[in-house]
Amino acid sequence: MSDNLPAVTGEMPAKAPGARDVVVPGSADLYLTLELSGGLFALPVSDVSEIFVADRIFTVPLSPAEIAGALNLRGRVVTIIDLACLLRIDQRGTRPEKAENRSIAVQDLGSTYGLLVGRVADVVDLGALPRHKVPGTVQPIWRQVASDVYSLEKQLLICLDKRAFFAEINRLFARLPVHAAASAQAA
Repeated sequence: MSDNLPAVTGEMPAKAPGARDVVVPGSADLYLTLELSGGLFALPVSDVSEIFVADRIFTVPLSPAEIAGALNLRGRVVTIIDLACLLRIDQRGTRPEKAENRSIAVQDLGSTYGLLVGRVADVVDLGALPRHKVPGTVQPIWRQVASDVYSLEKQLLICLDKRAFFAEINRLFARLPVHAAASAQAA
């Protein structure tokens, strides 16, 4: 487990306490939970367009470490973002070579991105659980991309904010040499 994550003892419960078994399409409180280097994160189900295994990721030369590469997803070129690297949990290249590259597809302004995650855990309804603000003790990047925190029995669940998350991804693309050169020419 990374030193950046809160200490957790025991096994994670199969479902969050208070989570309901009935999944109601369109509910604002439904979240897809993701296990990432021992931590538990969540995105609203409405922000996720699909779950897939990224088995043929091609590297992008000169890209920031957070960009794992790109792949062809049913005829579309999709940029794959290493979520653990983006959140400063792991460094690029620390994933085992034979690790299953479970990814989720999210869309923003017509672009599709794949988020490389450790494991997709469950869909839970967090509506009945108390919501907390992101504590000031977490890493700055977590404060930038997280919206809320939930205290589960044995672990914290950090909910990611799609808008803030994509703002961080746009900052990544601004660091690409091609993008930086195009921006300089336009100025």
